[in-house]
Amino acid sequence: MEQSGITEEPARFVGLDVHRRYATVAAVDSKQQVVLTARRIDFEHFEDWIRKHLRPNDAVTLEATSNAWYLHDLLAPLVASVTVANPIQVALIAKARVKTDPRDALTLARLLAAGMLPSVWVPPAEVRELRALVAHRRRLVKQRTQARNRLRAVLFRHNLVAPPGEVCGSGQRGWWAGLDLPASETVRVRHDLTILDSIEPLVKEVDAELARQSSLAPWSEQAAFLVQRPGIGVQSAMHLLAAIGDIHPTIRRPAQVGRLRRIGSQRAQLRPGALWRSDDQGGATRHPVDDGRGRLGGGRKSPLLEAAV
Repeated sequence: MEQSGITEEPARFVGLDVHRRYATVAAVDSKQQVVLTARRIDFEHFEDWIRKHLRPNDAVTLEATSNAWYLHDLLAPLVASVTVANPIQVALIAKARVKTDPRDALTLARLLAAGMLPSVWVPPAEVRELRALVAHRRRLVKQRTQARNRLRAVLFRHNLVAPPGEVCGSGQRGWWAGLDLPASETVRVRHDLTILDSIEPLVKEVDAELARQSSLAPWSEQAAFLVQRPGIGVQSAMHLLAAIGDIHPTIRRPAQVGRLRRIGSQRAQLRPGALWRSDDQGGATRHPVDDGRGRLGGGRKSPLLEAAV
């Protein structure tokens, strides 16, 4: 197409196969013809390369990886569109006997050109930050649970009966110290108790930060709406917002709680008693929602989650 003596170059479909220190780039046109042969770009030169070689009408795709959001934000102002692909579904669609970086980059480009690329939702920056905090809390809680389970295993191995109360609580430290255990077992018990003592204040600090954020924009109105539902506390509400993102359409019509099903189908899959989140790699991973009072759905099931199923 030629306008005012300027020829507009045809759009290209660019695939990026991203690795830790480099990305392999390839591109095809709308007829699936290769217009950019696969080449490796080290990340130290990546930003300069894309500014010189990508065009404003290019469509770019990359698989969801740990640095996908950074690359998305870097590419978005330079090209027409950036699609973050679901790596699991891409692998199912484009199975290859021989997998190489150039082949993978070209496969992504061709799937994008054919309109067959399964994409994931790209959350805004505030949702990413909340997700990172929620994921950090989940890791801390997992470490705490592992330490408690190891201590309970000690009781089982040695047929010990703990005194009444929380066996791993701070009030039982003297009882643990007085046990007649093998030397190596004593060391492990002391280390696990130290882990519990160090993790507990960290979990409380994260809980306090989540509670603080629940009272600030952009989460205050949405968190206030969610905690009105039976079975949802502040921590559970922030977990839901981290998975779903903006739920303002539901807030504007409180009676239509079922709209979370449509929102969740695009951004997260929810089931009573558990939270299906999009992890850093774009996949669906099941993680319990713990608001400090037991798992969500352990007692009464939340109508909010039931409506989302």
